Amino acid sequence: IHRLAHMVDTQRFAEGAQAARASGAADQLRARHGVARGDFVFLFAGKLIPLKQPQLLLEAFRRLTSLEPKAHLWIVGDGPLQAELAALAASTERASLLGFVNQAQLPEVYTAGDCLVLPSSSEETWGLVVNEAFACGVPAIVSERAGCAPDLIGPDTGWIVDPVDLPTLARVM
Repeated sequence: IHRLAHMVDTQRFAEGAQAARASGAADQLRARHGVARGDFVFLFAGKLIPLKQPQLLLEAFRRLTSLEPKAHLWIVGDGPLQAELAALAASTERASLLGFVNQAQLPEVYTAGDCLVLPSSSEETWGLVVNEAFACGVPAIVSERAGCAPDLIGPDTGWIVDPVDLPTLARVM
């Protein structure tokens, strides 16, 4: 047995997701953020740093909203790009920065979302947020440069995209 620094307690995430559904907490979170029943929430969770490309995701979302009026984007996390993303999100209808969310509350956030998006450009050795989302029953759109893509993404779990192809990311979303 070896101690591993980066792993996901999938049982805790799955149990948290089940509790969020059963208690209505996920639905309440959606309502607090203006998400109507039947609307679709794309979710980004991670550090707000250049390699994770949250700005690209926001731009893809802007393209999507002109075609899909029931789509929302939640960006969860903090980091050096927070101020820039806040300004971009403020000018983008139905895009919200939720800020830092404690690990204990993440299953509720994942459960309130409909699809995780991880558009990292490079150096994403794995992408543990994908494991977390899957444990909560949420599919993912993942960059082909994320280490987890070939092992976790398939026809039943999500989509793999080129991390610099903005039109394709918007189309897949």
